[in-house]
Amino acid sequence: MDRRKFGRILKTAAIMVTAVLAALLAFFFWTENEEKKEIQAAYEAMQNEIRPLELEIYGLQQELNGIKEEDDRETRGMGSIVLLFTDLSEGIYTDAYPQMTKYGFKGVLALGEEQAPGEAGCLNEQQFQELLAAGWECCLKWEMGMNEKKWPAYSRRLVRRAKIESPKSVYFQKEAYDGGQDDFLAEQHFSVAIHHGEGDIPLIIAEAEEELWHFGAMAWNGNDSLSMLEETMEQRGNLIFTIGSDSPEEEYQKDVCEAMLERIHEYCETNDIQVMTLSGAAEYREMLEEKQNGTMETETGRKRAELEEQIEELNHEIDDITEKYRKGK
Repeated sequence: MDRRKFGRILKTAAIMVTAVLAALLAFFFWTENEEKKEIQAAYEAMQNEIRPLELEIYGLQQELNGIKEEDDRETRGMGSIVLLFTDLSEGIYTDAYPQMTKYGFKGVLALGEEQAPGEAGCLNEQQFQELLAAGWECCLKWEMGMNEKKWPAYSRRLVRRAKIESPKSVYFQKEAYDGGQDDFLAEQHFSVAIHHGEGDIPLIIAEAEEELWHFGAMAWNGNDSLSMLEETMEQRGNLIFTIGSDSPEEEYQKDVCEAMLERIHEYCETNDIQVMTLSGAAEYREMLEEKQNGTMETETGRKRAELEEQIEELNHEIDDITEKYRKGK
């Protein structure tokens, strides 16, 4: 075979090989492109199934975050103020009662030797009963010079004159409490002793007590009453403001008292504090302790658990969809 013919054969073979390789390469790229299209189509189909679930999870997570904030706020709690009137002046009914009703506040009335419904200068029986019906509470007043021997007959006389069941709280005049009355009060089935910080006992209480509660009290118009109010909010504790005639700082002044109530109301509006009765304040402290210890199931806690369960179920659905497409639909 001459060289020319052999060269033509080689050239033809090379062209054929090149054509075959080009065809194979084109087929490879076509196959690869088709596979990419299939993968892209499968991915888009998977995303179309997953996207509604992800949007639902996002909405549930936003709701859950709000619930968590609310639950944490409820567990931390807020400060509480008790407004305690140390006498039964008729001005409580004519002036203080309307002012407090305006803001939804309820107070506490201290019954003493010369402070009983119907006594001169005091609320009459009808006014007294109206306050109790409106949610106000009573406590008994331990006055200077009182002792354990005198107390049983004295307290029975106060309760009988007021025509009420015996209160569970005892308010001690300033300097009348020394801590030695605690066992006696517990034996007499009282649950709250109200002091003025004698013996350096803290005025602000932030934790529940097991048997006898010790609530601190101070005159509502004292020099440091505003700073103590702010401290009560900071500690999320409880403080009692006394209003009455035992001291100049306690003396009720209509305009000044109205300004104080308005300021407290502003704090109530921002959920920094609330005005409560003695029993309400004690129950609130106990409730917070149960929440903090996890022994009390709250409505927000139940809702929180439901949302977390729904989110978990949706995540499982997403996992199942992903696995389906991984194995091949």
